Amino acid sequence: MLGLGISTPSAQAQLENGTIAPDFTLTDLNGNSHNLYSYLNQGKIVVLDMFATWCTTCWNYAPKIKEAYQLHGPNGDNTMVFLALEADSQTDDNLQNPSGVAGNWIASTPFPIINQTGSVNDDYEINYYPTLYMICPSKEAYEFGMVPSSQYAGIAAANCAGVFGVNNASVTYIGEKEYQNCSAFTPKATIQNLGTNNLTSLKLEAIYDGQLEQTINWTGNLATLSAADITFNPIEQKKAAKLEIQASLPNNVADDANNNNKITEDIVFRSSTKQLTLNLHTDKWGPQDSWRIYNEQGTVVAKNEGYLDCETTYVENIVLDVDGCYKFQLTDGLGNGMFNGPVNPASHNCTNGDPSYTEGSVELKDDQGTIIWDRIDFGKKVDVFFYASSTPLGYNFSVDVDKNTNIVVTPVPAREQLSVQFNNSISQTINLEVVNILGQTVLALSKDYAAGNNQEYLNLSNLADGTYILRMSDAKANSKSVRFIVAK
Repeated sequence: MLGLGISTPSAQAQLENGTIAPDFTLTDLNGNSHNLYSYLNQGKIVVLDMFATWCTTCWNYAPKIKEAYQLHGPNGDNTMVFLALEADSQTDDNLQNPSGVAGNWIASTPFPIINQTGSVNDDYEINYYPTLYMICPSKEAYEFGMVPSSQYAGIAAANCAGVFGVNNASVTYIGEKEYQNCSAFTPKATIQNLGTNNLTSLKLEAIYDGQLEQTINWTGNLATLSAADITFNPIEQKKAAKLEIQASLPNNVADDANNNNKITEDIVFRSSTKQLTLNLHTDKWGPQDSWRIYNEQGTVVAKNEGYLDCETTYVENIVLDVDGCYKFQLTDGLGNGMFNGPVNPASHNCTNGDPSYTEGSVELKDDQGTIIWDRIDFGKKVDVFFYASSTPLGYNFSVDVDKNTNIVVTPVPAREQLSVQFNNSISQTINLEVVNILGQTVLALSKDYAAGNNQEYLNLSNLADGTYILRMSDAKANSKSVRFIVAK
């Protein structure tokens, strides 16, 4: 499907804030080599500017990041290293006069530009431009939006705490966040030594739905800022619940910092009845959209291999014969989910000839109103596993807005208004909170919502361009969150 100034999301999300950044060694246009971890081990903060030559939004933001470089680069306080990565592998190598942007990237960028980025796109899960990461000396990555240059120092101060104390271990979750094949999920975490002593032992506990699942008494030898991955046994409880990973007793003593050794994740288990309805509204490229449902034996039990008409709503009624685990596979021919950009009315097969930007929609739900899938930013293909039976096993918390399942925020990026769609399993009060990259609440709303599908519109007219977090919570303190970009 056709591209916009900012690329559309793929099936992956960006790296979660606090994730250990993957290392890389890349060569810039001048032949100089840059190793990420070498800079971090020197105590530098690394700013990655992932851009595309054709991206006008990237070009418009370039003066602000240049100002930030002057403030914090070698001619400023020298606390940050800036790297520009031309991350779209589909573009040519012409950075001086690329099509679509009236400017010279080389002349306007005072810090290193890297054009051959290898696996960085996949490693950092890039799905729109620009994507900006600030990577701390602790190797933790934090995505931030197109903020003014004056905010870079504040973002660093809020996230890059660095080494503290003698015995200090942090933990970050990197494992599966939903049940695989309806049977189990595998918790996995990264531990990091943020103390001055080498870390030689650590107690780790995996707690699911309030019950201790496993204790690992880890031993090894991690120098300051070094990290290691820990894999727990698979959990097979077949229900959605909260997972907690706790780290304690670094080097068999009390931790000098208690704000980084516990993480909580909401784990998704999809469950439904056997009576399903698929509502699918095609975008301007209907023939690209297809879907299949497979049973446990891998047999296709329902499908549609493509839709002839664009911007048309199709309703498919599906009856599953037996209880069991099913896979809903949704596919887009060109890999942009159900997004598309402007089309040429003279050559396009859409009957209305409207060249404007549109997007499709999809919703798979059962006869009780439980939504199994309703996201349109799935890239080329997404596989969604769910357990169907006459008596469903239970789906999720009372707020069904997990970022991998039922929350949909549009448009991408947002401008003056954000549409928030979610499924509420019961009638209740929901709190909506928008938080900026510094952790400050910039918008809050609390309302009663009915059971079933809901849509709320948030006024963003007072928000500056950048990355924000939308948090949703209920009276039981169950909460979910999703990131979104404002670019006006």
